[in-house]
Amino acid sequence: MHHNPIRPLIQPGEPLPWVIAHRGNSAEAPENTAAAFDAALKAPIDGIELDVQMSADGVPVIHHDATVVKLGGGRRRVSALPWSELRALDAGGWKSSRFRGERLLSLSELLDGWGGRTWLLLEIKARPGDRDPAWHRSLTERTIDEVRRRKLESSVLLLCFDEQVLVAARRYDPRIGTVRNLERLPRFESGMRDVLTPLFAASVNVRALHSRFVDLAHRMGKPVLSYTCNHRGTVERAMAAGADAIMANDPGTLASLVRDSRPAAR
Repeated sequence: MHHNPIRPLIQPGEPLPWVIAHRGNSAEAPENTAAAFDAALKAPIDGIELDVQMSADGVPVIHHDATVVKLGGGRRRVSALPWSELRALDAGGWKSSRFRGERLLSLSELLDGWGGRTWLLLEIKARPGDRDPAWHRSLTERTIDEVRRRKLESSVLLLCFDEQVLVAARRYDPRIGTVRNLERLPRFESGMRDVLTPLFAASVNVRALHSRFVDLAHRMGKPVLSYTCNHRGTVERAMAAGADAIMANDPGTLASLVRDSRPAAR
């Protein structure tokens, strides 16, 4: 199995962008499962991004979708089901019969199995309408507790679209780097500065990313990540803008594109 030692913390202005496996190697295996994380570690990656939600009985669970439709569990929400029911679902059969019987992982199982082997980018799923701010705060604190219990603070970043979740995370444990996911960027530099100031880094939709934002972030000492770059064109766009890390569903292909590409003139 390919295995790199964990890299030092990502810095602004990396010579070549980091390769981040989006939900594991989700091109090859069902997203957010043990199979996807194992497949990701076989590629030359620098980190794995994954999604964390909470079961009805307070267990942090690795799953992206709000409901369990994809897993054959109907339109019920993850947050409405106890962990005992969630872990009985088939998390792999939807991808192919080869993965039938894959199970959802708890955050605890994820950290025990893959923590310390690569950078883990834990995205807290805090959707509007899915419970309330107190619920998301509890999920965030339980996630940090699990990380701290295993002394993994130095190889974990916490991501979210919701800035209030990241505020709560920084209050709870300022040692863990927070990363704001951004679908679009503020128009003016003052707005960009306001967004960047409290963060360790920003993670920007590649369709919205531009070098003006990256240059400002770098002047402020902040790295910039970009998602989701599943084609040569999006990889080249992220590199041309100066992204320090790139997320893709197929990390092996991404790694070869990064090695073969050189940023276009900016």
